[in-house]
Amino acid sequence: MQQSLEQILKEHAKIDVLINNAARAIRRPIIQAFDRLHDFERTMQINYFAAVRMTLGMLPHFLLNGSGHVIGT
Repeated sequence: MQQSLEQILKEHAKIDVLINNAARAIRRPIIQAFDRLHDFERTMQINYFAAVRMTLGMLPHFLLNGSGHVIGT
């Protein structure tokens, strides 16, 4: 994640908007998921924590530039 953020900031002098649009789903019936907590943990890592990491990483850039918007979908 850190490398991605560094690359984005290197290629773009100013970023105005961050759109967090993660959409990973568990594609199995819930009846087959009782003993598969790791599926839910992985989904949270992708859909929630990755977006939080990217947002926290982008906030210093927004503050430095005096503005910025985060959109979560």
